[in-house]
Amino acid sequence: MSALFRLVGLGLTVAAIGFGVAGCGDSIKDKVNDAKTTYNDAKSTYSNAKDTIDDVTVKGGASDSYYQSANLSSALDKITSKAGDDAIEVTVYPGYVQADASTGSETSGKRYRVSKDGDLKEASLKLTGPGKLADNVFPFSDVNADTIDSTVAAVAKKAGKTLDDVTYVALRIGVVSGKPEMNIYVSGGGYYTANLDGSGIKNPAGDAKKATAKAEDTVQCVKDAGSDVTKIQACAK
Repeated sequence: MSALFRLVGLGLTVAAIGFGVAGCGDSIKDKVNDAKTTYNDAKSTYSNAKDTIDDVTVKGGASDSYYQSANLSSALDKITSKAGDDAIEVTVYPGYVQADASTGSETSGKRYRVSKDGDLKEASLKLTGPGKLADNVFPFSDVNADTIDSTVAAVAKKAGKTLDDVTYVALRIGVVSGKPEMNIYVSGGGYYTANLDGSGIKNPAGDAKKATAKAEDTVQCVKDAGSDVTKIQACAK
């Protein structure tokens, strides 16, 4: 083989090696970029998970709880600055506030969430269920932070519990009344209802239980009275 062919062959070999190195470099670079992306995704997931944990571990009686009117008022201002005045539901937890708002569509809306740190996030919301949108909205302007604060405190006292035992408050159109109302849930599975102005606090389950017990006592009283009219009349009192 001549020297010229040997040089040409060597050049092709070097070129091939050069391409090989370049290809290897690109591969390593891609893997590094993929690793960075995976790391950033994991970091974001961890951050979101941490934020969620922070939000759900706030105690109802804590100074940074959204049961405190000053904190809740600030959160509601942030939400209504974006949402307008047509609320579908407002849910207040000690560590965050979430609100579903109407955009005028029968099939979609917006969901807003203010975290423990006061950050506002917005997401699309798919609307499902029976009824017309107009029958399921109420004004955000009717949601008063001071009223929620005092109502939560009143319910906790009535239930023989503390603010730490109030799990969350949901404001929505009542299924039976067709009017906006507050539903205050306490640990142990019980819940109370109230009007948006804080009046008319009731414990539906407890009231039903008392009514049933009273009816049973009346029936037993009548049985015990026999044919004594005076005693029978006394049973109804």
